[in-house]
Amino acid sequence: LKTVRRTAAIASGSTLMVIPHEDAHRLHRALGMQATSDGRHVIPCAQIDQLPSIILTIAGMDLPLTPNDY
Repeated sequence: LKTVRRTAAIASGSTLMVIPHEDAHRLHRALGMQATSDGRHVIPCAQIDQLPSIILTIAGMDLPLTPNDY
């Protein structure tokens, strides 16, 4: 994905990410996520080994996430 700089709020007590709609769609497409009937997007567990790692940069610090993390 193209790197885009955004301002974000982080809630460490949640497993959800709230990001702009357009960015969410780009991420969902890039990861091959499937939409559920209630609007969430999921990845089948059987596909975890095929997914890339993601690096989020927060306050200048890289936070690498493996597929098992996300």
